[in-house]
Parts: sequence; C-alpha cells; structure tokens
Amino acid sequence: MASNIISDTIDAAYPIAGVDNDTQGFRDNFTVIKTGLATAKSEITTLQSESAKLNKSNDFNGTNIADANIQLQTKQYHNVGTVVTGLNVSFLNGHYQTITTNLPVGTSSIVFNLSDWPSRAMYAEMVLSLLGNDTAKTATFTVAGGGTIKYDTNYPRVSGAGSAAQLTLDSATNPLLVKFWTYNSGTTVFAQYLGQYT
Repeated sequence: MASNIISDTIDAAYPIAGVDNDTQGFRDNFTVIKTGLATAKSEITTLQSESAKLNKSNDFNGTNIADANIQLQTKQYHNVGTVVTGLNVSFLNGHYQTITTNLPVGTSSIVFNLSDWPSRAMYAEMVLSLLGNDTAKTATFTVAGGGTIKYDTNYPRVSGAGSAAQLTLDSATNPLLVKFWTYNSGTTVFAQYLGQYT
C-alpha cells in the first residue's frame, strides 16, 4: 500500500541563515512533521497487526494467496494418542493425524466423529492413520452437524458392496490410512480408503 505520509510541504530551506525568520515557518514545519509522525505511527501499527511475520504463526483469515511459488511446504501433523472410546477428530488439529485404539475387553467397535471443517466453502482434507491393539475391532465415522460421508468403491464394507462401510482395526504396527475431504464445510465428506501399510 502507498504511504499517506506527506513530507513535500516541509520547507527544507527554512529557516534562512542570517535573517530574522518569522516563527510561523517553524510552526508550519513542526505541524507537517507532527502530522507525518502520527500517520507513520498509524501505518506501522497496521503493518504490525496485519502483515505476515517470520517469527510467529500467521492467521490469514481465509484470504487468498495467489500466483505463489511455495518451496518446502509441509502440512500439520497431530498425534491424537491412544483412545479407549470414540471421539471428535478435529480438522483444526492437522492434515495428518494418527490414532491408536485400545478398546476395553467386550467393546468391539468405535465411532469417530469428523468435526471442525472450515466454515467457508473451500477444499479441506485430512488423512487419518489408525492402529489397533492386535485384537480385531471395527471403526466407523460420522460427520459433526449431520453431514454425509460418501465412500469410494474400494472402502471396506461389512459384507460387500452396498453394505455399511467400516474398517477393521487389527494391527498395532500396520496402520490403516483413510483420506477425508470436503468442499462444502462438511455437508458432504468424501472418504477414500488408502489401504493398510505394512
């Protein structure tokens, strides 16, 4: 942005040496300088609060970054840890999240609720890496706010195509990976089974 500081009205030739100078010239110059400093303070304060920083996290509040060459970019990773019951899996925690389940004896299934998708209509995705405890348990997903999940044709089912989609968590070392994404704030969430990695 262009600065609003005005400096060209300062009389740089004032005061004139060897002449009895009118004090109004001093006052005029000081007024211009004072106004310029006030404008500079305002503009610097705006820059401090609204510009990107190299020494702290930045929140761009949904504004676009266009025509950029981004080098060495990473995405947020979050280790949820070990869970013994279902929980909300928040998009706010990161694009790649790991979860280990350790369900109590007699508990055969767990439900994860996909939550906190962006409120704006923008593409957002996260990948979940899921481990069990070497005892087969089933995992299903819901979407906070009542959104619908559409599963790819390779997603594991209870008993074949058209039946309920569910994962079987059966390994403490070989994670199952699933990618979820939405473009409409979680009204529709797409699920792609990426497979079990050994």
